[in-house]
Amino acid sequence: MSREPSTLRNSVALLLLISVTWSWQQPLVAQVYDEPVVARVAMRFRLNDEVIDAIAKGDLLTVLEEREDAYLVSTPNQKQGWIQKVNTVKLNESVEIYTELLAEDPTAPQLYTLRGSAWWARGDESKALADYDRAIQLGLKQPHVYISRGMFYAALGEFTKALDDYNEAIALGAKGADVYINRAVVYMSQELHDEAIADFRRVLASD
Repeated sequence: MSREPSTLRNSVALLLLISVTWSWQQPLVAQVYDEPVVARVAMRFRLNDEVIDAIAKGDLLTVLEEREDAYLVSTPNQKQGWIQKVNTVKLNESVEIYTELLAEDPTAPQLYTLRGSAWWARGDESKALADYDRAIQLGLKQPHVYISRGMFYAALGEFTKALDDYNEAIALGAKGADVYINRAVVYMSQELHDEAIADFRRVLASD
């Protein structure tokens, strides 16, 4: 299967009823880690016996540090704490988790974007695209959704559709550098150099 340009990949960026206590005791031996992980079960953060945050199965967690059997993570609510690795899976291993969740709630558009991101991490752009299509059909019309789908189109060589999605993201209010960088990369691939330069200048002007 074809792989996307590195600039496109770098832009991606992202996810049951068992309750697991998140330990704040720090394990030994640390190393840097820069990939997200997915909660395979429901979990809770405790501090001094008080629950300060909860996470659902399928939530995407930002890994700040990795140790032998645990991660220091940031939750969607920006809380930080240590969790056991056994209670998580890597993004490219999480397709089955989201498929289970979608069996319970097949009209949840955000679950389709999360599974789409898992397909993307696994290297299956076509299935990622199909899940993002479904999320949009269900009414999830947010800039980041169109930016991600634009990357999938670009990875599959469907550059006109990629540009349409990047333009739609901008029309919906996308202001970050990623949409302009991604669009510039597509412009460059189509030898539309003036348009690409204009987008790169927008990025530089926003710094």
